[in-house]
Amino acid sequence: MPRRWRSERINASELGLMLTCLLLTIAMLWGSGLFDGEIAKDVRVSNVYVEPGVNIDEAEAERIIGNRHLVAIYLDGQMDGRGRDICDDVDSVAAGSFVAVLDEDLNMYGCSFLPGADDPDEAFGKAYASEMVMQYGIKMVVDDPIQSARVLASTFDRLVAAGLAPQEARAITPPLGRYIVAGIAGSTAVLGSLLLYARGRRLGDQIADSIDEDITLSGKVARRGNLLASVGVRLLAADVRAGQIMSTPERRRTAADRRFMHLYQRLTKEYVELNADVVVTSETASSLDEQLDRVERLADRMDPLDSESGIESA
Repeated sequence: MPRRWRSERINASELGLMLTCLLLTIAMLWGSGLFDGEIAKDVRVSNVYVEPGVNIDEAEAERIIGNRHLVAIYLDGQMDGRGRDICDDVDSVAAGSFVAVLDEDLNMYGCSFLPGADDPDEAFGKAYASEMVMQYGIKMVVDDPIQSARVLASTFDRLVAAGLAPQEARAITPPLGRYIVAGIAGSTAVLGSLLLYARGRRLGDQIADSIDEDITLSGKVARRGNLLASVGVRLLAADVRAGQIMSTPERRRTAADRRFMHLYQRLTKEYVELNADVVVTSETASSLDEQLDRVERLADRMDPLDSESGIESA
């Protein structure tokens, strides 16, 4: 008998687990710098970015600037309005620092993300002062660009002395995603396992229910078949008595004979109709219950025929 599988929709708790996994994954990708521009990716883990084509020793420049809240970005070619876009690109990864964007002629575009940059009362004044101070002396070393890193570092120290920049070291740390990736992986595994467990348990319950239903239906089918077979045997036994009555002339038949024949013909007709319904009707719980009720009532009404036929009722 084919099993009847019921469709299952994702419930609210399972949907919540999936959405949580999705949000954690998005947080990991965002925190890992996946959406950072090329310069921002470098600035996230370094105080110096040197564009390909610029003749500056990046490692030496990083050593000179050290761990100050200072970021130097060296561009190949002219500034051509790129400064503002670069500042917008690195504002989150260079938070708390001063960013100096320099082209090949050491023209500088400065952007201050120093502490207080989000204070509407002080931000503009501090940023303007910082940018003016940081430009001092840069053009004097245009023939030796690596010296610009020393000038920037020295000038930044003047900002620290003036209280415009923090004295604490800039913490160069891996992207946020590298810190949370282990937690994300673990959380995703746990949440995914819970989701699989929940879905597996629901599926297991569904399979168990389906098996129970199949067993119940199989039992009803077997009982219906046994009852039909029993009624059929009893009708065959009654057929012998019906044949004897039919061979007796009408005028010699007793009232009991006529009652027997009337009951025999009615029950035989019901038995044939019931067998026909069994053949054409699909086996569902409701149809089996209805057929079982009919065949049980039919079996109960067979007793008078059994007594006349000389057999014990089943």
